[in-house]
Amino acid sequence: MTMTAGAADMPVKAPRVVEQPQQVSGYVELYGGWARTKESFTDCDPLCDSFSSTASGWALGGAGRATWWWATNYSLQLDAQGEGTSHKHTFGGGGFARTSSHSYLIGGHANWRDPGRGLIGIFGGAGDATNFMNFSSVRHGLIGAEGQLYWGPITLYGQGGYQSTLGGISSFNFDSIQAWFVRGTARFYATPNLRFEGTVLYADGDYDVVAAQAPYTLDFQTWLWRAKVEYKFGTAPFSIFAAYEGSRTKFDEVFGPADTRSTRVTDNRILGGIRLYLNENTLQWNDRNGTTLDIIAPFNAPSFIFTQAPS
Repeated sequence: MTMTAGAADMPVKAPRVVEQPQQVSGYVELYGGWARTKESFTDCDPLCDSFSSTASGWALGGAGRATWWWATNYSLQLDAQGEGTSHKHTFGGGGFARTSSHSYLIGGHANWRDPGRGLIGIFGGAGDATNFMNFSSVRHGLIGAEGQLYWGPITLYGQGGYQSTLGGISSFNFDSIQAWFVRGTARFYATPNLRFEGTVLYADGDYDVVAAQAPYTLDFQTWLWRAKVEYKFGTAPFSIFAAYEGSRTKFDEVFGPADTRSTRVTDNRILGGIRLYLNENTLQWNDRNGTTLDIIAPFNAPSFIFTQAPS
């Protein structure tokens, strides 16, 4: 009886309380910065001529993203983002022109997620990119698969997909544009509220030319790279971030065996911005339980927008 009474008096350890994600969470952000773009052009027929031009100016962009947990381990995320750049385009001989370009994308993600291990899902979206060089507009859609792996203070994020124009495009030389792309991102949390991030994207695509242009062909490759650091102010819902982003697109045109043209566009930009979070916690907690996904559309890369179709 004494042993039974002693056992009844022993403290009982309560089960560990695991903080559950909010059913709806997200953030809005606004950013701006400086951009510089260089275009190099080489035309061989059969002798080769080359020239280059530069453009510099200011970029302004923003995004809003929200996550909804519709069941345990299953969530949906919606994205809306846009960016515009005001350029001073400098030509040979000292001439210049002031123009602008813009892009936007609306997309979504559906995924299964285990906050302790990772995520797997699909994504898609549609948007538009307007080129200030010839005022053409490329309306496009994309679809793909994505996944994340959570490993201590590190998150590895990968995407792969296909992008194509929707409907006709402005240039009379082309019927459509399409590309396959892959993207990889690594995030490292020095502290739960200090994140370092690196991203690389590669896209390989071509233009479908109208029958009257055969045997003309146009292929392109786009690289995009980004380095970013973000800091969140303790329990406050705000964070600030700074980023460097570069992109390069190379267009290769073939008109005949001895008639080729190559255009290379390289864009570099320095950006800084602020985010306002809703129903989220530290940056690392958000990454595993909240709004953690985004979409980089190759057709919205600044180097692609700058000169979508050299012809």
